[in-house]
Amino acid sequence: MPSGIMPTPMPSNVDGLDRVVADWEPEDVATFAMWLQRFNSDVEKLAGRPLPRT
Repeated sequence: MPSGIMPTPMPSNVDGLDRVVADWEPEDVATFAMWLQRFNSDVEKLAGRPLPRT
């Protein structure tokens, strides 16, 4: 895989994440998702592939 390219999450990764946050309050999950989106956007920006891509 070329440097700076994040792989598409595999279903097992998403399933694992669902298990981790299963007992979290919905607002905590929403806050985590917001920060994760920001993190991913910044990673992509540093890799020269800013989101959203067209």
